[in-house]
Amino acid sequence: MKINSKIKLVSLILALVMAIIPLSSCSDSGGAKNDGEEENKVTLASPSIGIGRPSQSGDGPSNDPAADTGIVICIDPGHGFMDGGCGEGIEALGGVLEKEINLAIANMLDEDLRHMGYTTIVTHNGKDIPSWDTNKNNIFSASERVVYVNTLDIDYLVSIHVNSNSDTSISGLWICYEQNARKQNDWSEKIAQSISSAITENGLDVAKNVLKSEYSLALTRETYAAASLIEIGFATNVSDAARMLDPEWQSLLAQSIADGIDDYFKGGDN
Repeated sequence: MKINSKIKLVSLILALVMAIIPLSSCSDSGGAKNDGEEENKVTLASPSIGIGRPSQSGDGPSNDPAADTGIVICIDPGHGFMDGGCGEGIEALGGVLEKEINLAIANMLDEDLRHMGYTTIVTHNGKDIPSWDTNKNNIFSASERVVYVNTLDIDYLVSIHVNSNSDTSISGLWICYEQNARKQNDWSEKIAQSISSAITENGLDVAKNVLKSEYSLALTRETYAAASLIEIGFATNVSDAARMLDPEWQSLLAQSIADGIDDYFKGGDN
């Protein structure tokens, strides 16, 4: 046998062997564990739309998309980039940062609303710092978000956040809104109430579901569109933290927020 023929034969054998042996995964979804890796490592729902979401009868909503409603919803995942929010140093979150939780839920909400026929605008994707970071410090601040949101022609703004408190016994979900002279409509309180009702009706496991109108925040105070900022729970509370790290709970919360928004706009009160 000639040398070239031997080389070709060896190459063929190696190719067949590589095709048979499965490659180990390096992703968060599985694969061989490294020595010393924690067995109970928390895995958040993927911040990529429709990927890693808990499946009922498939990934994400199973019905055909609804007709276009003509309504535009802006979704704001709180914090991001160099601003991790709360989480670092909070034992109950196990090293997971608020920005990761916010983004995962925001992307699920985006998927749900688009499936219901809404046009959505997400303020950031967690990867590319928006041009509205005017001081170029890789922190998309609340004031910068207000400026950006106020350039948009939207019907509603919803921002996702995680709460914290030095008192670890405090728990529960807050829906913060503010109605003032800046607002171009009077939907803020009505939609906040609708979201609160949907959370209750969907059986979402939260200690408290509280509307906060007196809690003044830049995104709800300074924006022109009706808005709410949802503090999904307290990272400093063990029970709340466990819920917000659960992808199935994240999914149900996103669906409940979408249901509340949809119930209001489909109800014809606007």
